[in-house]
Amino acid sequence: MLKKLLFSAALVAIALTSNAQLESSLSTFSPYTMYGIGDLSTSGNVASRAMGGIGVAYRSPYEFTYQNPASLSAIPRNTAIFNFAGSSSNYYQNDGNLSTAYNGADLYDLGFAIPLYKGIGFGVSLTPFSSVGYNTLIINKNEDIINNIGRAIYSYYGEGGVSQLTATLGAKVVAGFSVGVSMHYLFGSIDRSWDTEIFSLINNDSYRGVYTTESFTIDKLRFTFGAQYELRIGDDDLLTFGATYAPKSNGDFNKRLFTYTQSSSLVDTVVNSNVRFDSTIPEKIAVGVYYKNNKFGVGFDYSRQDWRGAFDTRTPDISLCLVNDYRLGAQYTPDRYSIRSFFSRITYKMGGRYANSYIMRNGQPFDEWAVNLGFDIPLKMRNFSAFNLALEYGQRGSQKAVIRENFFKVFIGVTLFGGDDLWFVKRRFN
Repeated sequence: MLKKLLFSAALVAIALTSNAQLESSLSTFSPYTMYGIGDLSTSGNVASRAMGGIGVAYRSPYEFTYQNPASLSAIPRNTAIFNFAGSSSNYYQNDGNLSTAYNGADLYDLGFAIPLYKGIGFGVSLTPFSSVGYNTLIINKNEDIINNIGRAIYSYYGEGGVSQLTATLGAKVVAGFSVGVSMHYLFGSIDRSWDTEIFSLINNDSYRGVYTTESFTIDKLRFTFGAQYELRIGDDDLLTFGATYAPKSNGDFNKRLFTYTQSSSLVDTVVNSNVRFDSTIPEKIAVGVYYKNNKFGVGFDYSRQDWRGAFDTRTPDISLCLVNDYRLGAQYTPDRYSIRSFFSRITYKMGGRYANSYIMRNGQPFDEWAVNLGFDIPLKMRNFSAFNLALEYGQRGSQKAVIRENFFKVFIGVTLFGGDDLWFVKRRFN
């Protein structure tokens, strides 16, 4: 048993190292990530993502979900669960005149969970918290500038993101009621640059370009507390209520700012500083409800997080706002134990979500919606290891809000469930 646990832990360590090496890849491409800490990730593993990202009230003895730490109390003894997944994203942006497209890929989630005692589960996971990726070029069309000076070109580039390494503990208090706590270690870096270059169109005058780079390093702890109550309402029917609370996390980021001017023969440093940038990740409250029987399950989640005053956006028309997030999802398994039909053993999933961004422009928030489809395909009969697939199509913003962004994402993962017949049974014969 110990060798198998050590082997599984080694797999997690290798995967964590791989994710750290890929952390700087441009997995997101959106002008909506130009401010703050970028695009906040939708929580949940691939199996949850196929149902719109629900999970506050979802609990299963065969899955390691991340939204509510109390759900880990459902993991049975003599079991281990391992999650591994990657994602591919396609972005399409249009401002009414111009359009662009971009494709990206990245690791999505890693997780490993084991029971510590009957009704007590422990897990470790690595998931994205936010991501930044954009590359924008703007040509000034002001006729006064063009006629008297020349063509001014502004370029903006950003990449990076924040990851969260989480240790989770869930325990059953009494029959039907469980609690849990997650400790998140947020880490990562975000690099941004913006340049101004002027090219004379009427003479040989030389103008200095202005170039600025800004780098944030993020390193802080955060906690999430959760509870679930499971109520049996029939022979095969369960109704689960869930809630989570993440307190406000105060702290600061290390910021390096470097600005210089350059002409054909001269480079001058304007700013070269390292400062602490005050910031806050606000408290987050989430509630959910989930109904299931032997074949069907449906759930709804709502979360609220007020980002107002969390940090200074330094741009007059950009401000922070209250985020309301709604998610709805369902799944259906015709017959998990069917020996005649492979398709009857597949779990079919669908869902959707709607939320507004924590950033708004001129008092108008950027709304985002998405719909999801997915499947859990069993890897073996009478075993709960599965191949997970989730598809997501959605839209953010509009042409009235500067730009309309459509996106299509594919999430592919594997959930390995080791029960009594695989992990912890001592062999009688070698």
